[in-house]
Amino acid sequence: MIDHANADLWIVPRGSNSFEDPSLLDERERFRALSLDGVREAVPLVVGFARWRAPSGATTPIFIVGSGRREDGSSPGILVEGNP
Repeated sequence: MIDHANADLWIVPRGSNSFEDPSLLDERERFRALSLDGVREAVPLVVGFARWRAPSGATTPIFIVGSGRREDGSSPGILVEGNP
């Protein structure tokens, strides 16, 4: 995720253990970052875990990352098949 994203800095809530920590950043902190000189955008992400069930019935844990659609068409991952 981090390798594919076009970001110079990641902001997470105080006390987060890692990027995968699903804690929510207070919206005020996002706007505080946007007020700093040199910050062009602060894109919110939703991070979570789930279990995916294959057509065969087998399940596997998955890591889900979501964000709003970017106007420039970039995304944090690689779309292998289908249409976003």
